[in-house]
Amino acid sequence: MIISTLKTNYSDAGARSIGVSTLLSDVVKSPADKREYRAFTLENGLVVIVVSDPETDKSAAALDVMTGSLKDPVELPGLAHYLEHMLFLGTEKFPEENAYAKYLSENAGSTNAYTAGDNTCYYFDCSPDALEGAIDRFAQFFVSPLFTESGSEREVNAVNSEHEGIIPSDEHRKDAVNSFLSKQGHPYSSFGCGNKYTLWTHPAEKGINVRSELIRFYRENYSANIMKLAVIGKESLDELQMLVEKYFLDVKNYEFEAPHWPESPFGPDEAQTRIDILPIKDIRSLEIIFPIPDDSKDYKSGITQYVTSLVGHEGTGSLLSLLKKKGWATELHTSTEKPGRGFAFLYTQIELTPLGLEFVDEVVLHFFQYVEMLRNVGPQNWYWDELKTIRETEFRFQEDQCADYLVVDLVDQMTRCPVSDVWASRYLLSDYQPSMISEVVNLLNPNNVRVIVNTQDNKDKVDKTEEFFGTKYRYYKISSDVIDKWKTCGLHEDLHIPKPNMFVPTEFDLKPRDKETGIIPRIILEDELSRVWYLQDNEYLLPRGIIQLSILSPCAGTSPRNFNLVHLLENIMEDLVAEDCYSANMSGLSNSFNHAMDGLRIITDGYNDKLEQLFYFLLDFLLNFNSVGPRFEAIKEAFVRELRNWKDEDPSTHASAYLSSLSFNVIYSNAERLEAVNELTPENLILFAKKLLASVKFEWYIFGNYTEQEALAIHAKGMEGCHKFGSQPLFSAELAPRRHLKLPAGSSYLYTANHTTHSNSCIRMRLQIGMGEVRTRTLMLLVDHILSEPCFDILRTKEQLGYVVWCTYRRQVGVMSFDVVIQGEKHPAYLESRIENFLELMEVKINKMEVEEFQKYVQSLKVILLEKPKTLNERFSRLQAEIICRTYEFDADDKIILELDKITREEISNYFKKWISPHSTSRKKLTVHVISVAEGGAGNSEGSIECLINPTNQELITEIETWKCHHGYYPAPLPCMGIPPWKTRNSLFHKCSEKKCL
Repeated sequence: MIISTLKTNYSDAGARSIGVSTLLSDVVKSPADKREYRAFTLENGLVVIVVSDPETDKSAAALDVMTGSLKDPVELPGLAHYLEHMLFLGTEKFPEENAYAKYLSENAGSTNAYTAGDNTCYYFDCSPDALEGAIDRFAQFFVSPLFTESGSEREVNAVNSEHEGIIPSDEHRKDAVNSFLSKQGHPYSSFGCGNKYTLWTHPAEKGINVRSELIRFYRENYSANIMKLAVIGKESLDELQMLVEKYFLDVKNYEFEAPHWPESPFGPDEAQTRIDILPIKDIRSLEIIFPIPDDSKDYKSGITQYVTSLVGHEGTGSLLSLLKKKGWATELHTSTEKPGRGFAFLYTQIELTPLGLEFVDEVVLHFFQYVEMLRNVGPQNWYWDELKTIRETEFRFQEDQCADYLVVDLVDQMTRCPVSDVWASRYLLSDYQPSMISEVVNLLNPNNVRVIVNTQDNKDKVDKTEEFFGTKYRYYKISSDVIDKWKTCGLHEDLHIPKPNMFVPTEFDLKPRDKETGIIPRIILEDELSRVWYLQDNEYLLPRGIIQLSILSPCAGTSPRNFNLVHLLENIMEDLVAEDCYSANMSGLSNSFNHAMDGLRIITDGYNDKLEQLFYFLLDFLLNFNSVGPRFEAIKEAFVRELRNWKDEDPSTHASAYLSSLSFNVIYSNAERLEAVNELTPENLILFAKKLLASVKFEWYIFGNYTEQEALAIHAKGMEGCHKFGSQPLFSAELAPRRHLKLPAGSSYLYTANHTTHSNSCIRMRLQIGMGEVRTRTLMLLVDHILSEPCFDILRTKEQLGYVVWCTYRRQVGVMSFDVVIQGEKHPAYLESRIENFLELMEVKINKMEVEEFQKYVQSLKVILLEKPKTLNERFSRLQAEIICRTYEFDADDKIILELDKITREEISNYFKKWISPHSTSRKKLTVHVISVAEGGAGNSEGSIECLINPTNQELITEIETWKCHHGYYPAPLPCMGIPPWKTRNSLFHKCSEKKCL
């Protein structure tokens, strides 16, 4: 709804004298949101929301073009995705390929984009002081991109590498088959990602000039009137509006209509079908799919929210509850997908057990029995009201987001609803429509169903191969007998509507605040058995809390057997409490059991009204655990299968795991854990749980909307059960911290491993720095910041070594290192030579860097370090990391910021020369090569010159544990801030001894 028109005059000589913007309705926002919003339409039709936040620590912008891969020309699959890549590679105003990314890097920024079926989204964030420069460069994407010849050919390789990286993903493989088997001629059936064959080789064979078609696609699909823009900055709304008008009025408006596809890709021919897929991993997934209308315009009715929340319910009376009782399933998720404006799907995905795989038709029959129950009872007004209340509460206490997430969220919603409701559309329900709910439920019938079974048991059944992923599958009509059985399924006595949710919060008062409270937690109680950390939230001021209990026990990490048992205990606990906790999870509370090398953690967070009740339930359940229940074998089987599937994870995941095995004194490989799975028995698990709790240190974290007295009361009540159990305190030596291996100066080691699944290989090269004080860490952070953008630009964009390219600073148990990672088609030996060449270039760059440029990096890093956590959970995660590592340096960022002003360019140059330079005699290097021996992998190209390159004289590591035996370890980091050592049984013993002596 238009409410007024605003004319803005400019004084800038280079700007338009007059720009016209039409103001739109005010944005409905959460009471917790202190930002100011303004929505308007530029005279070229571009719809904009600007957000003013004087306190923002980052500015950001996102632009969504309402066209995507569903608009790809038939002869050029992947063209929309390819275009997304190309817009980053220079514009007429800023022709240098990395001008945009370099500017952002120098100003604490980052950028990304994605292509979906019906839209393409571009976004960035940067320092609040750098917004205009970033907007200037960003706007040129949509005004005058270059599409250079050289960049066009190179970036096809990046698109191809991206596709190669997802070929082994079973989720992508399944989606590709499902899309291909939709209605032929419908855009949904096309190959949206694209690869070198579809975007270069095949078009060349047909005489198609891809660059010309790329430019044509841009001109025929990118128009201001189907674009949505969101910008957040510290400036006022007037200033932000002027900024947008100054740079985006030049975007052309061709009066295009946003594409719309009212016809579903699943018609009668695609209904009542089954697809059997052969996956790479050992999975057993069943999907039940229905085409449904796109209800985007009815967002105030919550129609699909209502249906999916019931079908996907996990409490008593749910479909999952029944399937678990029968031993047929372990997980169930229901959701809707809207790949394109005009059509949608409702998915129910079920993870089956081996037994469940034998009864697929019966599992689907139970699904239809649940739907029949919903149809029979009809829409329930009370349940819709309950959903309405829960969503209203979420909206009322909506937490902040990072600036880039915020603008992406805004433009995404701007394509789906009026700008006034961009926030409210997903939260505020006001229009109960039982007849429309019934219409959707009625569509979930056997006439419309498609079933997908994704399992390695299909090996002898599949008879066809999908073109772009090579997925083997079988496709056929489901027999009329089965369809008739599903149509006459009737009701099941165990399936019913859930009861009213007793966990819906009703009290939201903020507790009395200690105004002196900062952001550093403190210990408010310690004895031989417990340590209690407490921090009252004086930052976010929301009625939320976090209660976490770390049960620290030495037995958890003493062997692969025990580490398996603590992991399996987590899985068993999660499963056993799932039904009881599901209502709490729907109400804004969350809970989990997390395994670790040092024990087990119970974590609860959410509205503190009923959070304690949930926490006590979980703790009591663990303390009284004496039976694994009838689902032990199904959960164990899923756990073991996860270990076996690790071999099919991507090469970069393998490289990271091998590097961890090389770096730490105690860590168990996947192979070692697999060898110990035979000891996973019910009896062993119950005994282990009792042993875990027998000799412990309980470390409590109570954060949020609690007073200190309440925190102490929570601890006291929780410890009642622990004392009844008989838990005893640890001896001081029983829980020694992890240690990091120490490499000798001038060393260079190489570990190699093969990968049999992915055609890509990976290198992870680590340069170990060692332990250091704040200044040393500041230097390393600055080096990493200076190298990050050129690493991507040179190794990924210019040299096209792979889609996954990055470098990073690491600090683990006090030990610093600098890592470079590349995953791509080339052999890791060649990739290593290019990394070393890159580091030589960077040494020259740093040595020649002007003071002004150096200061840009310093100030940019400051902005990054000053960025505050946006939620209570994010703040907790940062503090918790220091507590878990026992370093307690909660103010590390503040120290580093102060240190940055003291660092000179010469000092950085000397630091780089000593620790990073390939010519350094004190450098300590540890490299992992994961070499693909799959079809098309670098390990099958031994004749290639790339494979013969050995960039440095490296000592080959043949056996990890033997190699580690010949090296020492760094000491454990010392705690900061005067935190005393734990009280342990030793101190208790000494006290008792003293009394006896007296």
